[in-house]
Amino acid sequence: MVRVTAAGITPLDHTVLSGQFPPAKAPLVLGNEGAGIVEGGDGDFPDGTRVVFCGSFGVFEDGSYAEYVSASKELLYRIPDTIDDIAAAGIPVAYLTA
Repeated sequence: MVRVTAAGITPLDHTVLSGQFPPAKAPLVLGNEGAGIVEGGDGDFPDGTRVVFCGSFGVFEDGSYAEYVSASKELLYRIPDTIDDIAAAGIPVAYLTA
């Protein structure tokens, strides 16, 4: 479980919100990418680990505009101490696209 501290904003959010992606069904919390703190972690990602995540969030399952996201560890990436959560939240989609 990840407690969301920052959410990235991508064109996908608008696409889903405007109904231009029919497989996404309401009610749905938007937000395809984000950053947060692991709660209830394990040996790979212990509690308190700062992570960034991206996946089918905000499309097929509730996304990063929620307080918590249930993300498998395959979708988590550690945030370096030199990057704050707000900047990190936009790395998976927005930054890589740019």
